[in-house]
Amino acid sequence: MNTYTHTTPLQLESGSILPEFQLSYTCFGNPSGPVVWVCHALTGNADPREWWPALFGPDGLYCTDTYRVVCANVLGSCYGSTGPLSNNPRTQQKYYLDFPLVSVQDNIQAFEFLASHLGITQIDTLVGASFGGQHALQWAVSNPEKIANLISIGASAVASPWQIAWNSAQRSALQSDVSFPSRSVHAGRKGLAAARSTAMLSYRSYQTFDQTQRDRDLRESNFSADSYVRYQGHKLVQRFHAHAYYGLTRTMDTHNVGRQFTSVEAALSQIRAKTLCVYLQGDVLFPRQDQVLLERNIPNAQSLTLSTSYGHDGFLVEQHKLAQELKTWKEQFSYAA
Repeated sequence: MNTYTHTTPLQLESGSILPEFQLSYTCFGNPSGPVVWVCHALTGNADPREWWPALFGPDGLYCTDTYRVVCANVLGSCYGSTGPLSNNPRTQQKYYLDFPLVSVQDNIQAFEFLASHLGITQIDTLVGASFGGQHALQWAVSNPEKIANLISIGASAVASPWQIAWNSAQRSALQSDVSFPSRSVHAGRKGLAAARSTAMLSYRSYQTFDQTQRDRDLRESNFSADSYVRYQGHKLVQRFHAHAYYGLTRTMDTHNVGRQFTSVEAALSQIRAKTLCVYLQGDVLFPRQDQVLLERNIPNAQSLTLSTSYGHDGFLVEQHKLAQELKTWKEQFSYAA
């Protein structure tokens, strides 16, 4: 993992200023090859080989003998980039809940600085799913000439009231933990577990739970679905921090590509990349109409539906199927590389 340090202030959309910042990032593959820039999901880190091996592993879709792959951890995370667990240079204390609101556009501004540092002026393929897809769409709108190909998976042009409500419910779970306001690396752990358990209902679907968590006996307690969502909450607590989760869900809420334009449609019309919009079958969080808005308003946009019983999480759980669909698109549908 590498670290880029930016030593001058970063003006945020909220009006706050980060005096300086760091981005944790990976850069691997052919150093002179076409650049594939990966935008990670909500709690992802900067190494897509760990969580998207079907696309970026040794035998992945984007062969590192050919491509140069870059992925940066967003501001506000707890995986190496500046966030709530970082020291505020003005106070020499950790930010914790004092960390300012970072928007999706703010992250793109930071990514642009990193790209310049790496000598990257053109991105052959920009790909992201979910939270990462939001970032990919925003970047393609903000700097359309930089992106040749865009792959947006399970994402939207603007955070919907439905998505914001899910995030708000999770933040309520975090805030219900009496330890959440404490300035501690252990703050809000029970609240984080509850928030993640709640989120799992939007990441999967009725069909997923019916197929994988239905109890075949006549039990009256200790239900499989109950233990499953609790387990998922416990897993996240082992690797993430409540304050980072709180902040990143707020970042997700800021997403609106139309903020600097007359409308969302006008913003999407700026995109020049050959674009693929992937809908994840049964996605509760980013339903089909979110993809339709993208398809109808992005020039040169194509679409596909990933057949999956895992809803929104299909881009991770069934990533080998996704990789095959993307391979077909690359080979048959006007890929610009």
